[in-house]
Amino acid sequence: MREIAVLKRLDHPNVVRLREVIDPPGSDYMMLVMDYMENGPVLETTSQNGFGRCGPSATPRNRGWRG
Repeated sequence: MREIAVLKRLDHPNVVRLREVIDPPGSDYMMLVMDYMENGPVLETTSQNGFGRCGPSATPRNRGWRG
């Protein structure tokens, strides 16, 4: 929970902003509402059981730095 408190206060141009945390009563999970990343995820994973695949490949991708 301390990590979530830090993310809520963090304001940096290189870090995706945490906007809201939804913790449904009686659930074993939390939903984190974050800013949209225009260039897509840095890592896609299938370990999010119950939420389906993140993308067609669900493998790590190197997007590189854009400056």
